[in-house]
Amino acid sequence: MQGTVGFFHDRDKYGFIEVEDEDDDIFFHITNVEAEDQTRKEGRER
Repeated sequence: MQGTVGFFHDRDKYGFIEVEDEDDDIFFHITNVEAEDQTRKEGRER
């Protein structure tokens, strides 16, 4: 599944992912992210 992080709380390390064709955003905590690079990158507005 892929999406765009619509919100991320820096202090508490959680956020919500916006996924196309889904009505609800998906909650996540940074400890659930499996990625080699967990550096936050600014995205572009859509």
